[in-house]
Amino acid sequence: MNYQHKVLLEKGTADDIFNILNILVNSLSYEKYPITNESALRGFLYAFFIGAGLTVLAEHQNSKGRSDLEIDYDNRRMVLELKYANDSSMVQSKLVEAVEQIKERDYGNTFPLKKKFCV
Repeated sequence: MNYQHKVLLEKGTADDIFNILNILVNSLSYEKYPITNESALRGFLYAFFIGAGLTVLAEHQNSKGRSDLEIDYDNRRMVLELKYANDSSMVQSKLVEAVEQIKERDYGNTFPLKKKFCV
């Protein structure tokens, strides 16, 4: 990952982050490193973010549940709620499910308080 990608992860929009993560996942060998479920995706992204030197928490618990990934930056906390879809017909319902889960469980609203950015 180059400097520009790191800046986009820290300060970019949800679309910027989505595009970077899609490129990252598309770079994997489907044979050697298959991503066949949410857990495999979370583990891959966690390892990537750690390798990039970012402060990342996996399955970070609060009083209402646990978020998949949270990345802390100086000025904001990015909360990633991951959902796995077997085919494109499931994408929209999985998106709605993820958004509702973030809201209902108030992910990312923990100390130290920071501006929350949910993806």
